[in-house]
Amino acid sequence: MGYQILKNQIMPKADIIIVFDCGATNVRAVAINANGEILASESYQNNTKPDPLYPSYRIWDVNEIWEKMCRASHKVIKEIDKERIAGVTVTTFGVDGTLFDKSGRMLYPVISWQCERTNSIMANIGKYIPMDELYSECGVLPFTFNTINKLIWFREQKPELVEKSDRFLFMPSIFSLFLTGEMINDTTMAGTSMVTSLEKRDFSENILNKISFPSDKFGDIAEAGTITGRISKKAALETAIPDGIPVVATGHDTQFAVFGSGAEINQPVLSSGTWEILMVRSEKFRSGRKQFDLGITTELDTRPNLYNIGNQWIASGILSGPEKSLHGS
Repeated sequence: MGYQILKNQIMPKADIIIVFDCGATNVRAVAINANGEILASESYQNNTKPDPLYPSYRIWDVNEIWEKMCRASHKVIKEIDKERIAGVTVTTFGVDGTLFDKSGRMLYPVISWQCERTNSIMANIGKYIPMDELYSECGVLPFTFNTINKLIWFREQKPELVEKSDRFLFMPSIFSLFLTGEMINDTTMAGTSMVTSLEKRDFSENILNKISFPSDKFGDIAEAGTITGRISKKAALETAIPDGIPVVATGHDTQFAVFGSGAEINQPVLSSGTWEILMVRSEKFRSGRKQFDLGITTELDTRPNLYNIGNQWIASGILSGPEKSLHGS
């Protein structure tokens, strides 16, 4: 599929980007111009829900989140000139996602990173792949909420859904699907999953084979700034954004924040919110035992050949869930 880059598609008078931001505590729509000025914004509270099948577990109700996004979008669009909208993008927290069939139907709710069902999976990940091998390839620390644990949970507990599924979509791609009808994952979210190769900047056949999860269920991944579809007529009615407007991959909110800060190579950035994340953009990385012992996580930057190296600690997120559920062994 030949993806197009947004900057080559913008009309001269179009200078506004609509950003949908789904955070752990708030869902918002923001209109921002080419100078970085916020022209309008609206937000609503976000929170997890009990899993309908397992009430002690936590999920994200994506339909409720989408309804809030649409409500926020309607209010924002009323405050701007719709003719100036150049594009739309979605950014969310990392790791979370779920399975979809070929028609775009969600097969299971999105397991929240605040859910404790994957604690034992991370603690026993060695039965699938040695931790040293896993960390060396992906560079991501073994948090209990990492995507790899959810993929294993699906494989162990819901194998029939894995077989029935066509795609595993991360959170930004779910809402991009609602906007465009296209199912496309992006690189920055993939880099949070613990199933990618830092060297290849793609999903790791080695890791996915070890956990028996088919790599083709992720599809081709798009780089940040890539047009992944256009606003459908249905989404236009729901969001008040004109149909045909390009939707662009952004992905993980941490990478979005680091890039948006204007940080240069090797210049550290401290991002504060649900998590406190100290991160630096780098042209090189290491993912050996020393980095593991120092608590270093390395994720994929918004630009190819760059890496985001950092440490992270739970911050305001401690107010919405037990800290003990957030860390791996």
